Amino acid sequence: MTYDFHGQWERTVGHNSPLFPLEATTGYQKKLTVDFSAREWVKQGAPKEKLLIGMPTYGRSFELVNETQFDIGAPASGGGKAGKFTNEAGFLSYYEVCTFLAAENTTLVWDSEQQVPFAYRGNQWVGFDDERSLKTKMEWLKEQGFGGIMVWSIDMDDFSGRCGAGKYPLLNSLNDELKDYKVELEYEGPYESHGPRGAYTTKDPHDVTCEEEDGHISYHKDWNDCTHYYMCEGERKHHMPCPANLVFNPQENVCDWPENVEGCHEPTEAPA
Repeated sequence: MTYDFHGQWERTVGHNSPLFPLEATTGYQKKLTVDFSAREWVKQGAPKEKLLIGMPTYGRSFELVNETQFDIGAPASGGGKAGKFTNEAGFLSYYEVCTFLAAENTTLVWDSEQQVPFAYRGNQWVGFDDERSLKTKMEWLKEQGFGGIMVWSIDMDDFSGRCGAGKYPLLNSLNDELKDYKVELEYEGPYESHGPRGAYTTKDPHDVTCEEEDGHISYHKDWNDCTHYYMCEGERKHHMPCPANLVFNPQENVCDWPENVEGCHEPTEAPA
C-alpha cells in the first residue's frame, strides 16, 4: 500500500503517493514515499521478488488556506470538495480528477523531485497519479527488481474514456510496462526449481548487500578473500584491501594479523 502518505487529516498539502521525497524535507516526512517504504521492507528482510507495489488510481485533495500558496507543504484547512460520484471530501477518483483538470483556470504541475503531478484551482488542490507518473514508477520498480504491482482500484480509473486517452488509461499504461517483465525469484531453500514467472535460485548467504541509513558505515567480511573486506556507506558498497600481510577481522572490524582470525591462519612472516 504505497499510497495515502498524505491526506485531509493533515493541515498542509501533500501528495498521495510520491515516489521520492523533496530535497528540503527532513526527518519523518522524508520517509513518506514509495521508494523509502519499499526499501524499508527489503531492509527488514522481505524478498524484493515477493513485494508488490501499490499503484493508486485516485488522488487526495485539500482546501488551501491561502490561494497564493499552493506548493507542497502549503497550509490547508481540510479536505477538498467531494467528487460528484465518490462523494467524499478530500478524495477524487482519476476520472473525477480529469473533470477537475478540464475546468478553466486550473494549473497542472509536474513535481520533478517527487516525480508526480498535482493541480490547483482557486482554493482547491489535488495530488494524484497519471500515466506519466505511473510509467515512472514502473521504470523504478523494474530497475529495483520488485515482484510486481497491485492497483487500488480498477473502478476509479477512467472507465468511460472521458479523460481523452481511451478507456482505462492508467491500467493500460501499467499493463504495457509489465509486458515481458520477469523477475528472478530467490528463496532460502535447499532445492532449485523453475516457476512459470521466473527462475528460482538459492540465494548466496555470503552475498553482501548495502542497505544502511544515509551517513552510516558498516564493514563486512569477504568470504572469498581474507585480505579484502566490504565497506557499506549508506547503500554504496566498496571492496577494500587490507595492508600487506594483514587480513580482515570481522569480530573487531579491523585489519589484523592472520593468526588472530579464524579461517585465515597463515602465519605472518617475521620482518627481515
